[in-house]
Amino acid sequence: MQTTLVLMLLMVFTPNLVSATTQIPDSIVIDGNSRALLTEPEPFVRYLDDSGQRAKLQRYLNGGICSASWRGFRAYWQIADAKLVLIQLLANPCDPQPKEVPLTVFFPNHSGPALAGWFSGGLLVPLGRRFWDLYLFEHYLLITVERGIVINRREFTGRPLFRGRPQ
Repeated sequence: MQTTLVLMLLMVFTPNLVSATTQIPDSIVIDGNSRALLTEPEPFVRYLDDSGQRAKLQRYLNGGICSASWRGFRAYWQIADAKLVLIQLLANPCDPQPKEVPLTVFFPNHSGPALAGWFSGGLLVPLGRRFWDLYLFEHYLLITVERGIVINRREFTGRPLFRGRPQ
């Protein structure tokens, strides 16, 4: 009992002593600007899980997945004509020369960008300057997507989301 209490106190009072590697985020082009995509779960991870096609990605991974990319890939997205499209997929993004995964591996009938028709949910895109925390930004853009189609865009400040943290 006393050991459990000590461990709980340590976890409560020493959160800043523990750190984890920041993951390489996906990238999204919106209104001609390339930005990070902070969405969890990531749209392509959801696609791999829901479609059962994760095994197709394995042959492009070199086995040396780095701590900054546990997924083993980085997806590049674009909002074009109010649609979310996957434009590029790179395996092993920590490598100096990551391997491009042809989109035809997953979408045989697409020679170019693939509409993310499998994805419905919110895309969180940071805007403005970054505060002291790695993922705390001045403003955010929340893009609501329904089966690959953008149905709403809303910008908001990050301050109310992170009460109690210095800004």
